[in-house]
Amino acid sequence: MDKYLVSRAILKRIIDENQNFAVATKQELDSQVASDQEKRFIRALVSCELHHHLLIAYVTEREFPNMANGEKQLMYLAIANAAFLHNIEHAEVMSFLKNYFSNYKNDVDLEHIDSLLKRYMNGEDLITEEIDRHGEL
Repeated sequence: MDKYLVSRAILKRIIDENQNFAVATKQELDSQVASDQEKRFIRALVSCELHHHLLIAYVTEREFPNMANGEKQLMYLAIANAAFLHNIEHAEVMSFLKNYFSNYKNDVDLEHIDSLLKRYMNGEDLITEEIDRHGEL
């Protein structure tokens, strides 16, 4: 089981197919061979992203406007971990992303992703000056 791809599949069910969290999570995790710890991790990662989804989606669109939706959903999860959750080591996230993106012929800038995630891990605020903290994006 690849926890990143399972997390993305759950996120896809919720965002693209309008399923609720419990249903999407159950459907994906029931078909996986995973420990309770892995399942808790996946639920936590998806939940964290969803709690901050509007901001994370805004940042992802600003930084990677030409990325495909499935790739953006992986970025949502990577940013959620880097900025809020801190459960996955940065090296593990980057190793997964490098392997994932190496299978596709696209122009993904891994150095930009690495730099962005490191900034958020080190406390850089996702809410930049162009965002009204008290209004809408």
